Amino acid sequence: VDVDVAAQALRVLKCYGCLTLIDTFQYSNIYRATARTGDLISTTGALDACVSFVLRIPQSELELELSKEIQQSSRHSRSSDNLSSGTVDEETSRTYQCNEEDHTSNEDFLNNDAVSPQPTPHRATKNHAVSPTKTRRLRRHTQRQLSGSGEHESATVRIFRLFCAFADGRSVSDVLLSCHSNVLIKYLDHRAFAAYGTLHGLLVRVHRYPTAIDPLRNNQRPVIGSSPRNLKSTSTSTTRSKLGRALEIMDGNHCMDQICTELELSVSQLEELVKGAGYEIRDIY
Repeated sequence: VDVDVAAQALRVLKCYGCLTLIDTFQYSNIYRATARTGDLISTTGALDACVSFVLRIPQSELELELSKEIQQSSRHSRSSDNLSSGTVDEETSRTYQCNEEDHTSNEDFLNNDAVSPQPTPHRATKNHAVSPTKTRRLRRHTQRQLSGSGEHESATVRIFRLFCAFADGRSVSDVLLSCHSNVLIKYLDHRAFAAYGTLHGLLVRVHRYPTAIDPLRNNQRPVIGSSPRNLKSTSTSTTRSKLGRALEIMDGNHCMDQICTELELSVSQLEELVKGAGYEIRDIY
């Protein structure tokens, strides 16, 4: 299929509301919750539809896994009391080590911008951003309406609280790492979770507008056109040209996605290139 023909077809679908474009999923993406988060509770069946969309396994199976996790956590708590008295059985010790390994592997996984499989998204609705104060008030109100707390919460409540955790504007990795359930992180489709929130107006993307600062020039913008400093002699001409272009467009008027797309670099590669040359990066949101 010709690329131009395919692009034209996509534009027609978008014009008629049959297609919605969303940002590329990355764990470093920052989102902010909107007032529509409360619709998951007030609308009949909305939360169940959301849960079925964002989970990799059926909800009933997840509930069983969460129950096992709660039992292991309770056993771990009892073992902590036994440790203080110097008594612990071999099974409890293995359970503790397993939980620690799972937590470490989750942190390593979320530190990389890996992409998980994406299901077919539901039809999109328009985004409606509100102030952080209003979303925090909404979160407190909706949390009071939810039954259960702590480890004994159901999967639907846990997923709802994950959406509420974006009320102050946080990255995907920060929100997932703040979740105390390794089982939920394991069986949650992270990409589908962000896509569902964006398409249904529950989350809005907060873009970074980086600014390159030269500390040797009293924290001013680097001189455009000057030779980049602190680059290794083995650096290729391509690297030098990308650094020069990065310093030119990192002026606070271009978002990080635009810069990375133009330079064909990931966020971590771009930051490593700029900071490795002795410049600082300050973000504007």
